[in-house]
Amino acid sequence: RRAARTLVRRVPRLWSVVAERTDTLMALDGAAREVGTSLRVMLQVDTSGEETKGGIAWQDVEAVQKLLQVVRDECPALWVGGLMTIGRQGDLSAFARLQQLRERLKDEHQLELSMGMTADFVEAIEQGSDEVRVGTAIFGARVLD
Repeated sequence: RRAARTLVRRVPRLWSVVAERTDTLMALDGAAREVGTSLRVMLQVDTSGEETKGGIAWQDVEAVQKLLQVVRDECPALWVGGLMTIGRQGDLSAFARLQQLRERLKDEHQLELSMGMTADFVEAIEQGSDEVRVGTAIFGARVLD
């Protein structure tokens, strides 16, 4: 909760936050209401099955629907912009999986897809991504200590 409050207070033009758990959504909602703002969230979906990646399993439509309902019913300061994933490097099937999930939710929700990073953003756009993350192309590779 403290991290959510700090983030919302210190980043005045915060556009989007990735979440995959109800407690994270509730903390973000509380922080946004304290500041008097609304916040766009992207639900993180695990399309690769890698232990190092977070998110709701892409096959678990019910879990995604539950989080969508939590935002709609219990988080008045949040709105879901869409679904995001970080697939396994070099495996473009993650894009198809996220699209399949969106199709299964389509009747109830208009969800954007955020998929693709610097190394595969062209393929992601070709596969229907609405947003790509290209920080490495802009800022260079991260230096890890």
